[in-house]
Amino acid sequence: MSTRIALINAEAAKFNAQIENLRVREDEFKKLIDGMQKLKDSIGAEKLELETKLRSLEAERPPVNWLPPELLGDIFLAVVDQEDSETGSTAKPTSRHPTIALSHVCERWRSVALSTPRLWSRISCEGAEPMGDMQRTFVRRSCTAPLDVEYRSLSMVPASMESRHVVEIFEDLSDHLARVRSISFECCGAEAVQAVVKILSTHNIGLRSLSLSITTPRPSFRGTPSLLERGTAREPDDINQAEPRLSDLKSLKLGEVPLFSLPNRLFVNITNLVLSYTPRPFVVLYERHVYQLKMSTLCQFLELTPLLEDFTMSNTVPRFDVFLNEDDMAINPDISTRPRVRLPHLKRLEWSYPYPGEIHWFVTFFDFPALEKLDIWTEEPPARRVTDWHISGHHDDWISHASAKRGRSLLSSLRDLSLQCAGENSLHSFRKFEVPFLQRLEITNADVRTRTGGKPFPSLPRLESILRDPRLLYLTHITLSHFDISPEHGRGEAFLGYMPALRSLSLDSCTGVRKLMESLQRKGVGTLGSSPDDPKGRPLVKMCPRLEAISLWGCEDVNISDVRAVVMARNVRVDEEKELNRSGQVVSESRRMIKPLRATRRRQGRDQAGMNLTPAGMADTKTTSKGALSTANIVYLRLNGCVGISREDALALGQLGVMDIVYDGRGVDS
Repeated sequence: MSTRIALINAEAAKFNAQIENLRVREDEFKKLIDGMQKLKDSIGAEKLELETKLRSLEAERPPVNWLPPELLGDIFLAVVDQEDSETGSTAKPTSRHPTIALSHVCERWRSVALSTPRLWSRISCEGAEPMGDMQRTFVRRSCTAPLDVEYRSLSMVPASMESRHVVEIFEDLSDHLARVRSISFECCGAEAVQAVVKILSTHNIGLRSLSLSITTPRPSFRGTPSLLERGTAREPDDINQAEPRLSDLKSLKLGEVPLFSLPNRLFVNITNLVLSYTPRPFVVLYERHVYQLKMSTLCQFLELTPLLEDFTMSNTVPRFDVFLNEDDMAINPDISTRPRVRLPHLKRLEWSYPYPGEIHWFVTFFDFPALEKLDIWTEEPPARRVTDWHISGHHDDWISHASAKRGRSLLSSLRDLSLQCAGENSLHSFRKFEVPFLQRLEITNADVRTRTGGKPFPSLPRLESILRDPRLLYLTHITLSHFDISPEHGRGEAFLGYMPALRSLSLDSCTGVRKLMESLQRKGVGTLGSSPDDPKGRPLVKMCPRLEAISLWGCEDVNISDVRAVVMARNVRVDEEKELNRSGQVVSESRRMIKPLRATRRRQGRDQAGMNLTPAGMADTKTTSKGALSTANIVYLRLNGCVGISREDALALGQLGVMDIVYDGRGVDS
């Protein structure tokens, strides 16, 4: 028994020795493997670092990645703003949103996008999903940047649901209302607008811009009588209670929303105002739940905007329910009257679509001492007006009587006048305005029938039939669109002959242009005084001697010889011109003189009284007329869609001193 145990012990000792030996060897291999693993890990880390550096180096190949992060962030902001302006700044799918797309381009762009809070500050919602995960993410990533909140309702959303969505938007933004810089809401019904008005009335939000509109045509305020009641004109004592210190609002846009729905304190610092109220037909003027924009209400509203600089009425004509105090309304003492509204800072007025007879009537309700730009798009009145849309109850003879009594309007600060009309007769309504210091004039025929070929272009009227005084001594730019320049002898001289300071002439889709070009070729008598650099002197031209730029779009009856003759008459010296004439090129010459217009009695009275109407920084009339003798070179030509002019012929005019030639469109070689 003992012998067997001894043998077992001996065998066990032998196995233990072997196991110990293997354990030692295992430890040695483990140490070796650990060392190899560490070496492998270090090699992997070094490889990863080099790969990262290589990717960074490869990423620097495109020049856009050389830009610093701050500049790249500004570029991202410009891209997003352009995308919103082109496609509308409403909610977009996540994959198509420009901000999301920019942040998914690469690691660096994502880092720059996430570190640019302003890139995430535009919160856009739609009626189906007012505030989703994407909008909340935008709010979180915008940090402390000012927010622009936009909402557009869907037509299939019920009014109650739309109103609830609007409330939910402001509830989600309750902690960020102090950051809201602008609000733009397009709602289908008045209920949602009422919710917005309630928020703005109860919260002191530091808004800079507000756009609030109802998209439903002729909306009903049956369910929101408070809006309609607040939308009526206020009493004078109530108007004077405005609180300018509480408002930062600079830009306001209202569409079909009653004017006085918002608190008066929001209006006093407005500089930009856009109103859009479709005129109502007579049959709905007296419906209880329909809002009408009246002239009396508009005047009282504008009295709350003393700092207004830019005023736009889009597809809006107020109902004229009031006259001026100076109008002799003894014929009907029941008609209400009011004083003029003074807007001392208004610089720009844009209006569409009044009837021609309403323009002077509307303008005379106001005093615009600083008005610089007037943009009017008129609508041709119907042949027979069975019922007046805008006067409603007042007879046309009252309007004619009062309008004649108001006389002419002097717009001494006006520099830019743009007239879009639907016919030749519409232009005659502007003869009641005097614009002595006008610098830019654009006249456009907007009749759709002429543009589609269903009706010929109207004949361009003489300038004295458009404006009270055609002598535009300070006019530098003129644009004519979709008119026929009559071949009547002297029509070109009658139109351009009294614009001595004209520098730019643009003609868009006009016919009869050749006659006008012939007028620009005509020369005066004699030459300009010689100089050491130009011993032979330069020829005098009869009209527009300072003309430097000519632009022709779609003028199909003009050819290269007409353009070349104008350039030669103004760019070529006398000796060079004679050489060109001997080589076979003929320059048209005419000795017909322009008879100056006799000064009007009113202008003579101003001159005798010593009134100086010359604007600051501008030469007086005598200096301008004398300086007009200096013939300028044609240095800029733009030719677009002129079938009688080829690209080669157009570019060849560079040899005659035209430095900038832009050729675009079909020509004889296309």
